[in-house]
Amino acid sequence: MDSQFVIVTTRTGALSIRNKANGEIMHNPLGPWLEAQELYIRQSGLEERLCNENFSKVPLVIYDVGLGAAANALAAVDTYLKLKMTNENIRPLHIVSFENDTDSLKLALRNAPAFPHLHHAAPHELMKLNKWVSPKGNIVWEFFPLKRSKCWILS
Repeated sequence: MDSQFVIVTTRTGALSIRNKANGEIMHNPLGPWLEAQELYIRQSGLEERLCNENFSKVPLVIYDVGLGAAANALAAVDTYLKLKMTNENIRPLHIVSFENDTDSLKLALRNAPAFPHLHHAAPHELMKLNKWVSPKGNIVWEFFPLKRSKCWILS
């Protein structure tokens, strides 16, 4: 299978994925896991939002626009599971991912040893069923594949 994506090593030594068509390297130069932690988990205040007692029964919904190789969504799952080990009263988590091209995730899953964040059942099940629910049901991750379409700009 010829993919428009290829695994590359960033200048910091992290493995990532490059789009051959446009040369863009996802998560450059940090790599997918570190960038997800720094930009999406820490800066969003995810831990504080999950632990907000005012909303303890209301799921926190994350819209993951551009699933890519699933690093950002899996970082949210990982954060949730770590918090749950020390805090039973955290909010349920509901992730809704959208993507029009799953080739980067399929490439990463075929090369999972290179991407430790993919050593989880969730992205594998997500690709098969478009949904993953944690064993206790407190995390729901849904995937909505988007069809590629032409964009029209009218003036």
